Amino acid sequence: MRLTAAIVSFLAGFFLQGMSALACDFRVPLIDFENPTEYSADGSFVGAGIDAFHNQDSVDRDDGMWRGLPVIDIGSGRIGQRLERVFLCPFVRREYLLFTDCNSGEAIMVLGTLPPPELLGQFPDPELAELIRAIEYLQPPHGPIALSRVSEVSDVLALASAEDFRVVTDFDEFMAIWPRRSRFDPLHGCSIYYPELLEVEQ
Repeated sequence: MRLTAAIVSFLAGFFLQGMSALACDFRVPLIDFENPTEYSADGSFVGAGIDAFHNQDSVDRDDGMWRGLPVIDIGSGRIGQRLERVFLCPFVRREYLLFTDCNSGEAIMVLGTLPPPELLGQFPDPELAELIRAIEYLQPPHGPIALSRVSEVSDVLALASAEDFRVVTDFDEFMAIWPRRSRFDPLHGCSIYYPELLEVEQ
């Protein structure tokens, strides 16, 4: 059973704007990380990340500010969430699909991918498409990752690896140099929808 169209649309969220990509500032904003990552009741968060190194061009790195959209309950102990890195340029999109199995306490994060060739005509400037790594293109009808209430982290990993998508499964290693107060918890959504499973894991 796949995610409904409404859930996929909610996780993906897509925007197009008609301005040349050449006008963009590809740096990440300077951030004050004195305050910890702040969560809302729906599982969304702001303020995660690590300060950018010299605030240089950071499109293909993992530094800067991260935020998460509201957590989606997929069913049977599975949840999904769209994560984003924040850039000064409004046309740069670096989205990550976070899938968590609260039954096993495992999670995987998959970097979004480029728009498929058949959609490039939607962009007023072809260079804009090169700035996008969106999770909607990971999922049907464009990509192979169809999340459902029976999906396993190993299933998502196999599908992502077959397509050479970038993945993260070791979140401690991924956020090792981030300040502890500025990390995000890939299991946080479990405390909202499946707190009883967290108790079992503990």
